[in-house]
Amino acid sequence: MTLRAFLNQIENLELVRKHSARTNELCGIEMDGLFNVPYWDLKHTIPDLLRKERIERAIHKCLVSEKNITFEKVRKPSNYEKAKFFFWMLDQFEIIGRLEQEQLRSDPDPDLTAAGVDKLNVLEDFNMIDNIAKKYSYTHEEAKYLPYETVFSIQLKEKIEREINKKLSEIKRKKRENK
Repeated sequence: MTLRAFLNQIENLELVRKHSARTNELCGIEMDGLFNVPYWDLKHTIPDLLRKERIERAIHKCLVSEKNITFEKVRKPSNYEKAKFFFWMLDQFEIIGRLEQEQLRSDPDPDLTAAGVDKLNVLEDFNMIDNIAKKYSYTHEEAKYLPYETVFSIQLKEKIEREINKKLSEIKRKKRENK
């Protein structure tokens, strides 16, 4: 039986998920977190597999980022073991979501908003991938598949630099006004 079929049999899955044991190890692979999973896989491929209820494929995508492992090997453990790993994975996605919300989100600069910076939203991740590719001499494909941790760190660094530059501009403007 597939993991999806196994989970679909559970009457109150959210309650079971809430109280279930977790494990960050499956098929002899222990993961510290999902931070080493390639950015594109973590933000697009795996969530897409989960939306399509291809849970074992999503698990495989996470594990293959740590060690070359076949999908057949991922299918072998019991559904109980896979469920514990899957619940751990979901917890990791929640942690990453909170981390992004707390550390990467900022109010847009009013001048940029007035200039129409929100028009870039239609590009979704492409703008960020494009910036990384240009700044660090990667192809777009290479930038998409950098470890999530690297992409997160680049985004955090750029956010901090923008905040510093904004504050520096304010300080310089105030100094000019006081002269």
